Amino acid sequence: MKEKILLFLFELGFYIKFNIVGEISISELYLIFTFPFWIRKIKWGECKELKTITTMYVVLFLAQVVSEFFVGNGLSSSMKGIAITVVSYLHFMFLFRMLREKLSLLLSIVLSQIFAAVVFGTWAEDASSDEILAGEAATYLKFYIAPLVLNILTLISLLYPR
Repeated sequence: MKEKILLFLFELGFYIKFNIVGEISISELYLIFTFPFWIRKIKWGECKELKTITTMYVVLFLAQVVSEFFVGNGLSSSMKGIAITVVSYLHFMFLFRMLREKLSLLLSIVLSQIFAAVVFGTWAEDASSDEILAGEAATYLKFYIAPLVLNILTLISLLYPR
């Protein structure tokens, strides 16, 4: 039960953001500060796919670093782009470790996504119903309604697998 609550709050934390040299969420801070403690618990030898995924993340990271020299972005912009890759990898590894031990925790992730969509909504909420129906607020449909419907369908498939 403790893991379910932790995972629910962890995924919900991605929606609670504040500015520190750019936008960062509570969950991203959690990942950055706690990864030395949980990354050691991952059993690297048991899953060869994990090594492949890690290798691909390293290749992506190196490609980003090299491309930043050619693109000529400023240091702040470059660091933000590279940080996204690092946090993405840490998020993947955290979920891998949690779900490898108990796949039933997947339900907590889906519930947190639905809860976050209902509570926090989306930045496109300013759209009027006329704009939505006219197709002028397609971002509302694309970034709010569609993910909410997909998460609800995923929840139903998890609760009723047959």
